[in-house]
Amino acid sequence: MDRDLWLERQRAGIEKARAAGKFRGRESRLTAADLVYMQALRNAGMPVVEIGRRYGITRQAVYKALRRRTCPSEAVDSPAEPKTLESYMQDVRSWGWSLKWVPEALKTPEICLEAVKQEGMALRFVPEALKTESLCLEAVKQDGWALLDVPEALKTPEICLEAVKQIGWALRFVPEALKTPEICVAAVQQAGSGAYLLVPETLRPTDISMADVSAAAVQFHGTMLEYVPDALKTPELCLEAVRSWGWTLEFVPDALKTPEICLEAVKQIGWALKYVPEALKTPELCLAAVRADGKALAFVPEALKTPEVCAAAATSITAETERIRHRQSAFAHDGGLPS
Repeated sequence: MDRDLWLERQRAGIEKARAAGKFRGRESRLTAADLVYMQALRNAGMPVVEIGRRYGITRQAVYKALRRRTCPSEAVDSPAEPKTLESYMQDVRSWGWSLKWVPEALKTPEICLEAVKQEGMALRFVPEALKTESLCLEAVKQDGWALLDVPEALKTPEICLEAVKQIGWALRFVPEALKTPEICVAAVQQAGSGAYLLVPETLRPTDISMADVSAAAVQFHGTMLEYVPDALKTPELCLEAVRSWGWTLEFVPDALKTPEICLEAVKQIGWALKYVPEALKTPELCLAAVRADGKALAFVPEALKTPEVCAAAATSITAETERIRHRQSAFAHDGGLPS
């Protein structure tokens, strides 16, 4: 009881100091540009654990950073003043992701090539008319995840093979018709046995245990539960998946959606309440969901919208709004992204 009171007073003191502009918390070693890049990688489907590995931080730290990256795009989506083609070229040579801020009229084949050589995922900012086989090949050589943004018509065996050699899990973006033994073997060699989930049944070795494969895949990242056959989904496997990524609840069969699994999911991602069966929505579950994300109130049954649940949702939304305001202020103070 005394500890609860102490924590409550501590929180009140911190909020008061924040309001006065005297408390900002521990400074993050991630820059504004890092936050933009991390969000783009996540949007592209890169698992949180892989993002964390690239930045040398924990999965929890990645989630925290992604929550910080919630300010409106106009704060960072354009340079402070117009630049010349030469200055844009210099930018992409030092940081390929800068292609995002190059005006469409100035995106030449040369500047796009420089960008993807530096950062393969910058392929998403290359105009479709400028995407060629050679450009896409350079992109996937730099980062296999770039296969996500390669047009289907340009996905050749060579490009797909290079992609999975870099990132075995990129096999999920390889068209079924191109999943040859050579490409599938390269993917499994790079990513491990879990990648067998993405290999066509006709190409899988007969002596492997798909239950072990499924476990390895979900251990890599919870979203891989989507590719696990329902017959191999167990309560333990589903629980591990939602602990990794709450949205994975979407791929948990209703018969396996236990109160424990649903609670773990909404603690991770409040909006996962959307996939909780109505019969399992309890006051405790709904409260946990809105505490994680106040906007999850939209999926709370009217009968369960108690004063406590609504107050928790309002507090969560207010806190998120405050974080956005602080992010906007920080970007304005720093002058946007570094040049």
